[in-house]
Amino acid sequence: MPAGLGLYHVTVAITAAIYVILAIGLNIIAGYAGQPSLGHAAFWGIGAYAQALLVTRGGLSFWEALPLSALTAGLVGALLGAISIRLREDFLAITTIGINFVVVSVFLYTPFFGGSLGIGGVLPPTLGGTALTKPAYLGLVALVVAGLAVLDIWLRRTWLGVGWTALREDEVTAETCGVDTRRFKIIAFVLGTALAGLAGGLYAHFIQFVEYRDFGFPASVAILSMVAVGGLGTLRGAVVGAVLLTVLPEAFRVVSDYRMLLYGATLVLVMRYQPSGLLGPGSWLGRALDRRLVHPPRRVEPRPHLPAPALAAGSDGRPVLEVRGVSKRFAGLWAVRDVSVEVRRGEIVGIVGPNGAGKTTLFNVICGLLPPDGGQVLLDGRPVHGLRPSEIARSGVGRTFQITRPLAGLSVLMNVVVALGHAHYPRPWRRLRRAADPAVLERAWAILERTGLADHAHVPARALPLGMQRRLEVARALALDPTVVLLDEPLGGLAAAEIEEMVALIRALRDEGRTLLVVEHNMPVAMRLCDRMVVMHYGEKIAEGPPAQVQADPRVQEAYLGRLGVR
Repeated sequence: MPAGLGLYHVTVAITAAIYVILAIGLNIIAGYAGQPSLGHAAFWGIGAYAQALLVTRGGLSFWEALPLSALTAGLVGALLGAISIRLREDFLAITTIGINFVVVSVFLYTPFFGGSLGIGGVLPPTLGGTALTKPAYLGLVALVVAGLAVLDIWLRRTWLGVGWTALREDEVTAETCGVDTRRFKIIAFVLGTALAGLAGGLYAHFIQFVEYRDFGFPASVAILSMVAVGGLGTLRGAVVGAVLLTVLPEAFRVVSDYRMLLYGATLVLVMRYQPSGLLGPGSWLGRALDRRLVHPPRRVEPRPHLPAPALAAGSDGRPVLEVRGVSKRFAGLWAVRDVSVEVRRGEIVGIVGPNGAGKTTLFNVICGLLPPDGGQVLLDGRPVHGLRPSEIARSGVGRTFQITRPLAGLSVLMNVVVALGHAHYPRPWRRLRRAADPAVLERAWAILERTGLADHAHVPARALPLGMQRRLEVARALALDPTVVLLDEPLGGLAAAEIEEMVALIRALRDEGRTLLVVEHNMPVAMRLCDRMVVMHYGEKIAEGPPAQVQADPRVQEAYLGRLGVR
């Protein structure tokens, strides 16, 4: 074998390993946290330029400069994460593209960064006074990849990883489960871009020269393609995709005239027939691997002495939830106008009214999904209006949705575990604790037993029928150990037998001392379920009182009950 051939293979292997680091970083942002990023190469470039400047002008060694390069990219990533808080999907993707072009333009047009000439003279790192050869450098980069793989696996098992997954599945649901999606987004961007900066520092010493052309938008698309082809949201996908898309162009050099055609055709075929990637959770190969390698948490039977929340059955007359003069306006329309409601401990209060009366809007104001334009919301006497939904959820407000919003890609068990997290990471560093520990699983299984879902614990939430999805939302709300539970049309779309089962569950929760605020259109059932009822019409409260009194109110008959034919 010619001597140069071995060096060529080492060069390709180092390149592939650097792309693996980039893919792992992007996979944290886009795959785990679900935040679209089309400018990852910009942070690769920031790391590379920072490394080059620190060693050529700052006089630092490779070992001193490398963590600083990763930190520099991570700090810029924190800025992007802060921007992403207010942006969604397409707008965030466009923003990341713009950042990529801005960063490249700064490198090109700023003399400090070498302009079009770049920065040269980045020498190979030394160890013990001896410069590392390319095979030795490959060993170093491979060691970094192995360490990052271990870190990745560990992070996925922590509360941080669980929060990222919930954020990816449904940001609104994650917030109402107590996940502070704002902080989880920033952490994902910081960590993902810091890894890109680490890859940049390694790349600078590998190439020994940095210039803007390597870090443009086409490079970002290439990195994203690696993650997508391998399998977005999986470590194995990031690694295999990066290696495959690095090696394939080199393998096709034997037919150089058709190299890019074959390369492009391979990508198209993969995305056409395996849209979740070669090793993604939805691919045939990914499912086969999961069946062999992934074992769901075993069933943990709740202990007889498992402590239940200390609740006093029956109402004690004290208001738990107070809505005082709340208003919400959309453009020129008052969706809710000067509505006041008191919910006392241990009672079921129903909110009824025709479609468009403002019932769900009021719920969204109470749980923080919408800011009020006026009025106050108090929980146990403490104002909660103006807080983030996750803060309100952690304060003791659980809710369900009119149109069910399960964390579809997670199992029934993990949906409940997500909501249990609020009690397990009150301090930031506790997010790094293992999520599925025995105590958490035991509590999750107890909640599933309580709501009749234990036999479906390992079923993906998206596969549940509607009735069980509504039960799952109740289970998720109970996992917050809430002071008050908001049920938004919990009987909607259910068959008669399912309605009676849900009614029995709601009553049992009240008998245990739970406080419930219920929106419901099934008036005959609501009349016999609720202790008190509030009637809304065109955003205003028109009646309140016991069901029989509300039913007899002429205004209610005219606005709502008469139309429904309720007698």
